[in-house]
Amino acid sequence: MRIHSIPAGVPFLPALAAGMMQRLAAPEELARATILLPTRRSARALRREFMPAGEGALLLPRMRALAGLSTEDADELTLPALLDLPPAVEPLRRQGVLASLVQRLPPRAGGATIEQAWGLAGELAALLDEIALEERDMALLARPDDMAAAWLARLEGLVEGELAKHWQITTIFLRGVVQAWQGWLTENALLDVGVRRVLALATQAAAWRAAPPSGMVVAAGIGLGGTIPAAAALLAVVAGLPDGHVVLHAEDPATAGLDADALVKSPTHPWFGQRKLLAMMGAGLGPFPAWTTTAAPLPRARLLGEALRPPAAIPAWQSRRPDAWAPALAGLTAQVAPDAETEARAIALLLRQAVETDRPAMPGGSGALVQSDSSAASVQSGGSAAWVHSSGSAALGYSGGSAALVTPDRDLARRTAAALTRHGIEAEDSAGQPLGLSPAGGFLRLVATALAEDFAPVATLSLLKHPLCAGGWERGAWLRAVRAADQAWRGPRPQPGLAGLRDAAPGSSILLDALEAAMAGLTALPRAPARPAVDILSELLGAAEALA
Repeated sequence: MRIHSIPAGVPFLPALAAGMMQRLAAPEELARATILLPTRRSARALRREFMPAGEGALLLPRMRALAGLSTEDADELTLPALLDLPPAVEPLRRQGVLASLVQRLPPRAGGATIEQAWGLAGELAALLDEIALEERDMALLARPDDMAAAWLARLEGLVEGELAKHWQITTIFLRGVVQAWQGWLTENALLDVGVRRVLALATQAAAWRAAPPSGMVVAAGIGLGGTIPAAAALLAVVAGLPDGHVVLHAEDPATAGLDADALVKSPTHPWFGQRKLLAMMGAGLGPFPAWTTTAAPLPRARLLGEALRPPAAIPAWQSRRPDAWAPALAGLTAQVAPDAETEARAIALLLRQAVETDRPAMPGGSGALVQSDSSAASVQSGGSAAWVHSSGSAALGYSGGSAALVTPDRDLARRTAAALTRHGIEAEDSAGQPLGLSPAGGFLRLVATALAEDFAPVATLSLLKHPLCAGGWERGAWLRAVRAADQAWRGPRPQPGLAGLRDAAPGSSILLDALEAAMAGLTALPRAPARPAVDILSELLGAAEALA
């Protein structure tokens, strides 16, 4: 097997690109190469590493996010065999159908409301994907009905004793939902998202095993999350191809010194996934040959490895060596913020400083720790701060006019992005934006709120004044009509419903006619019994499109 490594603390994508260029005899061979990466974002970033500024044009390799590592961010390579597989169901459509199935449980038996059913459907969809991705029997996955029966049978035997009866009630209902879901997929000639991804991985592995590609194939950076059996099987095939390579992150010195089974009982350890992947591939733990020549890793990598030791290995912490760790801590400062808003503004100022100043990379990395009562942000220059992960914390690294903030705290990320706009900087959020906070999502929420509040004046005006709302009119004419209605509805509160708004503003009948026509589908839905989430979502989208 050809397995290579890039040291911890070394920028991964630049080293990956440099190693590929060193191994290819001519630049045009790069166009025949294929690179498998964990996410589409990493593929976009790698393109920039192949195209340094001022070095002309270059034919790039095919770069794909490996299907199976994520059910939301993946690509499939073009294979004729994949055409034989049914397409995957769209995730939003799946959640809507599952929500309608969950609502079949009557309220007297603990049935869910529409809102609860939608959330439960999302969790059930995630469970179905996880079960499919972790399944080792590819033959069983090719028979979805048998697959569903098999894992449901496994669930029923998980709980024993006093809780067994309650667990059986849960699994009986779950069995009915899953069987109905499988029937719906079969009727519509579709596959579930996770099943399709795993079958695509298996098909890809079989195709390359039978007919190895002529160009170089590199699977890079997948070790930390590639614990899916089908993905591990594909990586084993890649490592055995005539010109195939698997490039992984090298463990930090502290973790590399642990025994082979030291992380078996620590599934949350950052290196647990990569060690499990190597075991499934039938490879050792390394060390593996270097992918390319790089600078010596930063001393901070060893310090972080020591801090992340598994419970069985923490006796090493009893050895106090402040002088040995001084180089790893060089350049770090701390600042305690009184509240979350001040913390976000401090981070924004550090980001602005990084963007505006070409800061030289220091040997150990320089930075600051910004912390409030609820969260913390680490700032580092000349190295990577992406290792700093904990609940309510953030890591920020910058060098040479670019900067990155890494945090699981979505509130801190939004506050920082808002603070950056004051400095004329637009942040690119790799985690995306919640639908409800996007312009389109906010518009949908206003449509639903206007209906829920029976067209109260404030809710209705908020909808009509939204930038996306024009009812098919010219925008200026629409706003003039809305302003006239706004003036008429001031004073005593009108009666509920559109009829009350008409009585309070007789001169706005044309505007209200347009609103009533657009909302007709939603207003026609009966309030009882509860409607399936799919129907409500469909009418909500129809009303929003009519009002746009």
